[in-house]
Amino acid sequence: MSKKTKVIYQIESETLEQTVRVIFEVLGNTGMEPDSIVLHDGRVLPWNNYAAHQFVGEGRITESEFIEMSLSGN
Repeated sequence: MSKKTKVIYQIESETLEQTVRVIFEVLGNTGMEPDSIVLHDGRVLPWNNYAAHQFVGEGRITESEFIEMSLSGN
């Protein structure tokens, strides 16, 4: 049975887009995805790779749509 280690990164950025870009950088270098993102208002967004890609990678959705998709599990 493997043991897992939990790592928490605290990132201070001006925008949610910057935060997601840092997450993509970590993901690209390590292959590890976060479980969630905690917003400045305390809401916890489950990590949604598809929504993050649509928001930052493609620019097809807005920040509010990214948050909505992440919270709804879409």
